[in-house]
Amino acid sequence: MYLGSSITGYIILKDTEILPWYLGGSGSLENCFTDLPYQKQIPYLLEYSLFQMGYFIEDVVNHLVFKEKSSDFWEMNLHHFITLTLYGGMILQNFIRPGVIVSLLHSLSDVGTAGSRVLSQTVYKKSTVISFLFTTLFWIIFRNICIPLLCYECWVNLEYPVELEEFNIAPRMLTALLSILCVMHVYWVTLFINMIIKGLKSGDTDNKQS
Repeated sequence: MYLGSSITGYIILKDTEILPWYLGGSGSLENCFTDLPYQKQIPYLLEYSLFQMGYFIEDVVNHLVFKEKSSDFWEMNLHHFITLTLYGGMILQNFIRPGVIVSLLHSLSDVGTAGSRVLSQTVYKKSTVISFLFTTLFWIIFRNICIPLLCYECWVNLEYPVELEEFNIAPRMLTALLSILCVMHVYWVTLFINMIIKGLKSGDTDNKQS
């Protein structure tokens, strides 16, 4: 799912004015915030957002009802709550442009996570370690550098025009939730690094954290 959504998201965004050069585009993050909230719709961004939101709704149901509780149960509950609120908020307020880039960055970083989980259940221990090292690197790039950069842009530029400034509490709330996600990403990448250190010391590559 993550690979498919990453490829789809990139194909949709690659020729738009909003995907920056360091993500393979030729646009700028500043173009995510022009003419709010009356932005012209970029083709397929809304459909992509609804698809991604639908996946997280399914994941929430699976996490709460069917999946065995893991050590990060409550952290994932908080993550899912924030994620669904961000999806709903960006769609309802037409802040889809920055929201889709955040969604793409999440999918890109999760491709390696899914692959590492699969490898951790095999006998290919060295491949598991190498895969997890690259996964952690991509997490740092996409979730600990790129998303905070976009979050900063949201604090500076995500606001209504003067005639609608009384409603600015809404984008501020969404940006605050995105900031909480950034903090959670730091927490998780710290766990990743600790897992790598312990794995290298003990030779244990089993995935303890879902």
